[in-house]
Amino acid sequence: MVVRRVGVTGAAGFVGRVLAARLRADGYEVVGLDVSAESAGILAADIRRPGPWQEHLATCDAVVHTAALVSQTASRDAAWAANVVGTRRVIDACAPSTRLVHCSSSAVYSPDRPPMVDESHPVRPSGRPYGDTKIASEQVVLAAQVGGEVDAIVLRPGDVYGAGSRPWTEIPVAMLRARRMVLPAFGCGLIDPVYVDDLVDCMLVAIAAPEPVTRVYNVSAGAPVTAAAFVGEYSRRMGLRSPRVAPTPVAVLLAEGLGRAQRLRGARSELGAGSVAMLTKTGGMSIARAQRELGWTPRIVLAEGMRRTCATIAARG
Repeated sequence: MVVRRVGVTGAAGFVGRVLAARLRADGYEVVGLDVSAESAGILAADIRRPGPWQEHLATCDAVVHTAALVSQTASRDAAWAANVVGTRRVIDACAPSTRLVHCSSSAVYSPDRPPMVDESHPVRPSGRPYGDTKIASEQVVLAAQVGGEVDAIVLRPGDVYGAGSRPWTEIPVAMLRARRMVLPAFGCGLIDPVYVDDLVDCMLVAIAAPEPVTRVYNVSAGAPVTAAAFVGEYSRRMGLRSPRVAPTPVAVLLAEGLGRAQRLRGARSELGAGSVAMLTKTGGMSIARAQRELGWTPRIVLAEGMRRTCATIAARG
């Protein structure tokens, strides 16, 4: 398929911003949509509701749907409206020939997963709104694919880091600087990192891929590391004190207490049982299918991704 014009939902967000810049650099025409249109070249769009934004999206050959409510503390209704209803509204704007690349999440597997889980493994609701609504959003996309409404590919990124990543860079660094970082499971939970540029590479491949054999792909570096090793990269490179470790129940109590206190003061906080669970995963993800069928392979190992990330943080002060 020939793709010239690409829609990017969530274009002011972490992944969407990097993706839109890459697309423009590669010569694509980009239609960027976001609930906030403060950045130049981005159209205001609340994807939870039908609106004129759908007419702009309808002109695109491909759409990469990165917009989502990424939060471990959001209400179930808020997560459902953004992540499930919003996905349906995006599909409504697409033609049957539109290649829709839907950015899901490894959270669909839940933290309790086998080692190197592949796409054939059943998704598992965890009772937490973010992961559960990502499962539901995938169902909406794949049902639309089967029904001939859109030409869809679902990507399940691992733990996406890089300067600007709130859950995997900004919050950990802030917690380390405040000397409040406590890792559950004694730091032995697994992180399945993927540097943002590698995820964007996979999205670009998915945009232009011929008819895929299957429709769902894990996206990570393919090399899980412990939470202690991952967060320790920030500590070592930025000259910060190493994080403390604790049994998971203790870490949950600490996170719930601190998160509640922050929210009572009116601060935005992701601290709570959900954020702790993200650091207790029992397995990583296999990326063999994406390598075999899409021809994509990650280029950035953790050391290089962390070097780039910490250099950008240091440069901005």
